[in-house]
Formats: sequence, C-alpha cells, structure tokens
Amino acid sequence: MSPVATSSLISEGPFVSVAGLPMHPLVVHLVVVVLPLAALLFIFVVVVRRWRRPFDLIALAGLAIGAAGTVLAKESGEALSTYVGQPQEHADWGSYLVYLAALLFVVAALWVWFERRQGDAARSLPMTLAAVAGVLLAIAAIVLTALVGHTGAEAVWGRTLTTGAVATVPISAASTPAGTGSMSSAPTTGAGITMADVAQHSTPADCWSAVNGNAYDLTSWIAQHPGGEQVIVQMCGVDGTAGFTSQHGGQGKPERELASFLVGPITG
Repeated sequence: MSPVATSSLISEGPFVSVAGLPMHPLVVHLVVVVLPLAALLFIFVVVVRRWRRPFDLIALAGLAIGAAGTVLAKESGEALSTYVGQPQEHADWGSYLVYLAALLFVVAALWVWFERRQGDAARSLPMTLAAVAGVLLAIAAIVLTALVGHTGAEAVWGRTLTTGAVATVPISAASTPAGTGSMSSAPTTGAGITMADVAQHSTPADCWSAVNGNAYDLTSWIAQHPGGEQVIVQMCGVDGTAGFTSQHGGQGKPERELASFLVGPITG
C-alpha cells in the first residue's frame, strides 16, 4: 500500500485526533494523572484498614480508567507515529504499561472481592497474596508510568532543549540556490556540493543526505530520531527525498528540524 493511501486511511481512523487536536497527548494526560493516583490510593486502601470500605471501589474504578487509558494512549500513539515518527523506547515502555495496568486492575479486583467477602475475618492466603501482588504491581505501575512519560517528553522536547531553538527555514526556502537572498538564515558552504560529495559521507559516523536539492549533515540526528536510527542510516550518502517526502512532506516540525542540519545546495 502506498504511503499516501496509508496516510489517508489513518487520517480517517478513530485514534488520530479530537476536535482537530492530536488525541495522543490528550489521552496521555489522563493516564499519567489517573493511573498513578489510583495505584497510590490502592496501596493506602490495602495498608490502612479504615480506608477500605470508603475508598476501595474508588481505587478500583480509577485503575479501570487508567488501564483503559493506556490502551487508548497506545493506539493513538501508533496512529500519530505515522505522521511524526515513532520514538521506539517510548513505544516499548508504553506497550509494557498496557499489560501492567491490566494485570494490576485484575489483581486489585480480586483483592477487593476477597476483602468485601471476608470483611473483618482473618485474612485468607489468597487475599494476602492478592494484597502483596497488588501493592507490588501498583508501585511498578507508578514507576513505569513515570518512565513512559519521561521517554515521551524526551522524544518531543529533548532536541529542542539541548540544541536551542530549531531553525525556522522551511524546505522550500532552503532549496533556493545560494546568492538569491532567501537563504540568509541557513548555513552554506560557499562551494558547490555534488551528489558525489554526499556519497562520501555514507556512514552513521559521518552521514550526509540529499533532500529536495540540498545536502544535510544528519550525523547527530541519527541517535535522536524519534522513529529509530535505522530510518536515518538508510539515507546516509544517498538522495533521501522520496523517503522524507512520503513520511513528512508538508509537516512543519520535521521540515524545520531538517533545515537545521543544512550544509548547502547541491549544484551538480
């Protein structure tokens, strides 16, 4: 299936946007707030006996909402990755959180059932095991939620904060030959660059690529690319116009990021 057809299908899917805004960051805020708070409340409910009847069902409801939110976050993140690339580490941790949140909800539900059934009677072994497992899973859920949020924020903001403001030269402006006056904010080498020059920089340690008639030094971007290193490595030393355009054509942020790596126009 062509990239255009795939993009068209995804743009019509249920997990891409809400009221014109990307769904993923909206759902993520639900998860990072509700799931840790519900997990923390469940820990207190297990440990503090007088909190049980007033708050056990509230904690369980929060865990259910949090678990459902992780599924929505995963699906919306995968849909969004078609447009902005996929930060692999963030995606992996997010997938783990889906299973962990579901398991925590199941164990918590079992514990609540045992607790309400036995009341003030002596704890049974299954109830004790459910309590211990639930507390450990709740702690793990809090930690993993923080880790997922951190890797996601790092993928979105890491490069901006470490390198400063991203250059605002659009691809269309960067592709104008030197000397026309429209490349004043883009770096140039002052000498003509050919595809033969680009081909000499074809390794991950020294990676140039041609996009829309310009040469870009992508070496430092390989390790930071949200969609994984291999996507950029494949562009080293060759014309990457087709791949970049099919994935990011018309998208402002990827074009601005690419412009920040401009070496100069290709003249031959």
